[in-house]
Amino acid sequence: MSLKEGLTVFRDQKFSEDMQSAAVERIEQVKIIRAAQFVEDSGPMAHSIRPDSYIEMNNFYTVTVYNKGAEVIRMMHTLLGEQGFRAGMDLYFDRHDGQAVTCEDFIKAMEDANGVDWSLFRNWYRQAGTPTVEVSIEKLSDNSLQLNFFQHCPATPGQPDKKPFLIPLKIGFIDKQGKPLKFKLTSDTPSNDKNIQQALITIADKKRSIKISIGNADCIPSLLQGFSAPVKLKYDYSQNDLACLFAHDPDSFNRWDAGQTLMSRLLLSDNQTISNENLAVISSAINNLLADNHLDQSLKALAVQLPNLNSLIGEVESIELDDLFAKHRQLKQHLATSLETQWLQNYNHINDLPVEQITSAARRLKNTALSYLILCDENKYADKAIQQQLNAHNMTDEISALQIICHSKTSQKKIQIQKFYDKWKNEELVLDKWFSAQVMQDHQSVFSDIEALLSHDKFSITNPNKVRSVLAAFVSGNTQQFHSASGAGYELLTKLIIRLNPINAQIGARLAKQFGQWKKFDHKRQALIKEHLEQILTTDNLSNDIYEVVDRSLN
Repeated sequence: MSLKEGLTVFRDQKFSEDMQSAAVERIEQVKIIRAAQFVEDSGPMAHSIRPDSYIEMNNFYTVTVYNKGAEVIRMMHTLLGEQGFRAGMDLYFDRHDGQAVTCEDFIKAMEDANGVDWSLFRNWYRQAGTPTVEVSIEKLSDNSLQLNFFQHCPATPGQPDKKPFLIPLKIGFIDKQGKPLKFKLTSDTPSNDKNIQQALITIADKKRSIKISIGNADCIPSLLQGFSAPVKLKYDYSQNDLACLFAHDPDSFNRWDAGQTLMSRLLLSDNQTISNENLAVISSAINNLLADNHLDQSLKALAVQLPNLNSLIGEVESIELDDLFAKHRQLKQHLATSLETQWLQNYNHINDLPVEQITSAARRLKNTALSYLILCDENKYADKAIQQQLNAHNMTDEISALQIICHSKTSQKKIQIQKFYDKWKNEELVLDKWFSAQVMQDHQSVFSDIEALLSHDKFSITNPNKVRSVLAAFVSGNTQQFHSASGAGYELLTKLIIRLNPINAQIGARLAKQFGQWKKFDHKRQALIKEHLEQILTTDNLSNDIYEVVDRSLN
C-alpha cells in the first residue's frame, strides 16, 4: 500500500506542479505534512510508511502512508535526478508490469538502474517518527565555513532506538543584502571543482561535517531548500536573518518558510503576548513582500497567512494552548489593522480587473486580503464580502466570501448563509462547503451552530462527506474552539464518535486521532480528554478501528 499510494500521490503532485505554480504546490504539500503528518508522527499512532503490525488495517490509510510515502519517493527523485529516477522507473516497469510488487522491488530497480546502494535509505520504510536535523556553522581561519549536521529521531511506540536515515539536504547562501552567493564544496563531491549556488548534501550518519569555500563568510545559509526531506530543521537563525530570507531567498519554498519560522518563534515563545517591536518586524516584512511586484500572487497569499495551529502544536513537547491562541489572535489582528491600506489596495486592484484577466493566483490573494479587511473593521468592510458573494462569477470567490462572512459577527450573516443555501441546495458537493464554512468561526456560539447543522435536513450521519464537512472540518480546522477550555469540543467529538461506531467506524477512528496530542496540554485539558477517551472505551460493541486508536492514545 505504501508503494502504490506513495507513488500515486507523488505523481499527482508532480503533475500539479507542472500545471500550476510549482513553488505554491510544494508549499501546499508541506503544509499537509507539517499540520497532519508530523503531528501523527509525534503521537501514539506514529507508524512507519510500511507498518509492521496493526489491529485494524483501516487505521493505516493515513497521511503517513500516503503523504510521507510520497515524500520518500520524492527523495529518491532528488537523490537520483530526473534522468536517474526515470531510468529506475523504466526498469521497474520492465521487471514488474502486471505483478504484485513490494517496496523492496521498487528500491532495487532504482539501485540497479543507477548503480547505487540504498541499504540505509530503507530505514525510511522501517522507522516511524520525524527526524530532526540540527545544523551549526563555524567560520574557519581561511574565511571558509564548516557546516556540521546532526540527525536524531525521537522514540515512537515500539521503536525506542532509531538508526540514521539517509537524508538529502539542499542548501544555498545569500549575503546580508539578499544577493545569492556562489560557493564550492571543498570537502565533498561531485561539485567541489566549481562554483555553485545550490548543493545537495547527503547525511547518512548521526553526524556529518562539510567544508564550504565562499567569498563572503558573513552570509546567511538557506537550508533544506524545496523541503528536500521530511525532517524538522534546527538552526539558530537571528530574527534579522529570517527577515532577510523572507524578503530575498531565491528558493521560493524557503522564502515562505522563513516567514513561517519568524512568526512561529513569536507564537511559541514563553511570553504571554507578542511585543510591539516584534509585531512591527512581522508587519514590515509582510509589507515588503506585498510590494514585490515580481512575486507570484499565490505565493504572496500563502506567505501572509499565519502558521497552522496544529503544526505549531506538533513542534513542541508541551504547550500552553490558551497563550498560543491569544498570541495567534493578537498577531492576526495586528496584521489586519497595521496593513489595512495594503490589503485594501490589493483587493480593489484585483477586484476591479475584467473577470477574464483575474487569474486563480490573483483570486487567492484578493480573498486573503478580504479576510484581513473584515478582521480589521467588520462594519466598514462587510459589504465588500456580501457583494462578492452575490456577484461572484466563480465558486472560489463565492465560497471564500461566505467563509469570511461566517467568521464575522455581521448582522447580515444569517441572511447570506440562507441565500447561499437557497442557490445551491440541490448541489450536494457545494453544500459540503456550505456546512464547513459555518463551523470555522472562532467563538463559543459555534457549538450551537454545529448542533443545528447536525439536525439539518441535508445532514446525514450515514453520509461520510457530510460528517467530514461538519465534524472533521471543525476538529481539524477550528483548533481554538475544538480545544476550548470548557471541554465543549471534546464532548461534541466524543458523542459523534460513539454515534459513528455502529455506522462508520473508520471515520470514527480517524476523528478519534484528534485526541492523540492530549499529553502535551495543561492538566485540565489532559483530564478532560482522558475522561472522554475512557468514555469511548466503555462503548458497547466498540469496533476494532476505534478501539485501536483510543487504546493507543491512552497507553
